[in-house]
This record gives sequence, structure tokens and C-alpha cells, in this order.
Amino acid sequence: MTTPFDGAGVFGFDFAQQGTPLTAADADGYRAAGVDWIAVKVSDGVTGGGQVVIDQIKTVQDAGVRCIPWAYLYGTLDVAQQLAVAHDAAGGGFNLLIADIEASFPVGQLAGFGPFAGGFAVTTWYDPAQHPGAPSIGQLADIGVTALIPQAYAGAMGVTPAQAVVEAMTDYRALGIAKLPPLLPANDTVAMLAFAQAAKSAGCNGAVGWRHGAPITPASMAGVAAVFAPPAPPPAPTPLK
Repeated sequence: MTTPFDGAGVFGFDFAQQGTPLTAADADGYRAAGVDWIAVKVSDGVTGGGQVVIDQIKTVQDAGVRCIPWAYLYGTLDVAQQLAVAHDAAGGGFNLLIADIEASFPVGQLAGFGPFAGGFAVTTWYDPAQHPGAPSIGQLADIGVTALIPQAYAGAMGVTPAQAVVEAMTDYRALGIAKLPPLLPANDTVAMLAFAQAAKSAGCNGAVGWRHGAPITPASMAGVAAVFAPPAPPPAPTPLK
């Protein structure tokens, strides 16, 4: 476990009142399930989410769950401006960001990460080579991206959770990345425990549920955190008499 994104995570999507709002009861349920963090979408390009986003962040934090902002970033818009919008839309209190990079994204412009130097994860399709614009995931590793979140959406791919993990790992490794950042694949079905177990077996640092309410719920995250929990320390030896 070496990144701020390890363990069990969930994407929330109530940006501009889209998706399913995450209530206080939901946030409490995720905390009880051991979820390490919830990502709240804060911006889309150069558009911030406003009070809806701030309210969702507060809901997560009030439940005692770590909140991480995430944003869509586009290759057709100024990267520095998009990062600044994401930072401001999140209330300015975060140095972490998950970026969902869209078509033809100029990944080299992320070097330094602007206001998010504390940690930067990138999510995109399970096979980045098929992404519009074919962003250089290898370059992401070169400039210091902390973690990659392959969108190993078993439901959309029409495969089992285990197959989705294997395919995503295969596709990322096929890009010839010299130093692959930790992978935390995202799943779009309620079979999160099976997905997490497959991810752990494949050497991933965590598993992410996409997205709250459709279809991920606190119940669907049951047992996921325990898959990635560090082993309990051995008992202290009995002192010699």
C-alpha cells in the first residue's frame, strides 16, 4: 500500500445534480463497510459543480470518510485552467485529484500537477490504447502519476469481474510501461467482492466501485476493504521467565 488511493474506493457522481446524491446514511454505510475513500466529482472541463459539490464533500467528510475530488479533463481545453477549476470547485482544500482523462488529452502538460502535487491518479478505459487520442499512459508514469485506475467495467465489457481485471492488467502492461504505477481497477457491477479478490490476486493495490447508486451501494462494498487490509501483526512473543 503505497499511494493515497489504495484500498477500497467509491466514485460519487452528483455533479450538477446528475447521478445519485450521496446521503449521510449512505456515507455512514460506506464507512461501516470499511471504504477508505469516496471520490466526489467536482468539475467537468472548465465548469465547476457549485454548491452541490461542496455539499457532497461535506457529507463524506462528516461521516469520517476520506474525500478525494475527481474531474473530467479534456484535451481540447487548457489543462492548467481545468486543474485550477477543479481545485477551486473542491473548495481549495485538497492537494489530491483523480483525473478522468478524455479524448486526445496532452498528458505531458500534467507535469507538476498544479495545485494537486500531493497525489494524482488517472482513470481511463481498461485498454488505454483504444481511448480516443490514445493518450500515452507510459508518459503518465514518467511524469510521476501516483496511481492508475483502469475502468475495468465488467458489466460494460460483458465479462466476469475476474476477466475484467485480467484484461485490464494485460492491456496496461502491453503498453510497455517501464515502471507501472499501482493499479486500482474500477468495477461497474455489484459483484465488488469477487472483483476485489481478483484484483488482489492480480497484484493490484485496491478496487474501486463505479458508481454510487448505480449500481454501487454500501451493501455492495461489504468485505472489499478487508481484501486489501494489511495482515494483522503477529502476537508478541511470550517473555522468557
